[in-house]
Amino acid sequence: MVRHIGFRIETKVVPTKANIRALRREEFRAQLSDTGAPDAAARWHDARAQLEKLQNEISQIARKTGISSATKLALLAADTPDSDRVPDIEWWDSVILMTPEEREHKRQTSDATSEQSDTSDARTHSQRVDACHVGDDNIVDNLNEAAITNLVEHPQQLRPPKLHETVPKTPALHHFLSVFAGKKKWWNKLPSNTWVFLI
Repeated sequence: MVRHIGFRIETKVVPTKANIRALRREEFRAQLSDTGAPDAAARWHDARAQLEKLQNEISQIARKTGISSATKLALLAADTPDSDRVPDIEWWDSVILMTPEEREHKRQTSDATSEQSDTSDARTHSQRVDACHVGDDNIVDNLNEAAITNLVEHPQQLRPPKLHETVPKTPALHHFLSVFAGKKKWWNKLPSNTWVFLI
C-alpha cells in the first residue's frame, strides 16, 4: 500500500518471516556491540582521575622544591635510564674497596706522615680517593690491600699444544660412528680411482 502525503511517499511493508529475522539479527548485533561501552567509559574515567591525581602530586612537589613549572621538573630527570649507564666501579669490586672509615684513617695517617710528598698535585688525599669513585683518578688509591689475599685468574689458562703431537689421521666423523656404521660409509663404495672432497 502506497500513500502520497505531500512530498513524502509512505509505504507500509507487510512483515514477512525474513524481515522479522533480519530485524532481530540487527537488534542482536546492536546488543553485542553496546555491551562494552559502559566498561570502556568507566576505564576512561578511572584513567582521567588517575592522571589528575598524578598531576596534583607533581605540582605539589614542584611547589615544595621551589620549581615553578613542571617542565623544569621534567628537565631535571635523567634522560638515560640507569641500565644504560656504565658504572666506574662494579658491585663485585666493593669487597676490595675501602670503606669510608678506612679511607678516613688512610687520609689521616698519610697526611701526618707525608705532607710534602704530593707537591705537584694540590688536592688532598681524600679528594684524590673520592675522585677515584667518579673515574677521575686511579682506582689503585682506593684499594684495600688487606682484603686481597690471593690473585685468581679467570678463566684458567691452558698450556699450548706441544709441537711433537700430531693431528689424528682419522677424520673426526670416525669418532662419532659405530664400527658397523663406519663400514657402511658411502665413499667406501666408490671405485678406488675416485676423488672425494668433503666440505
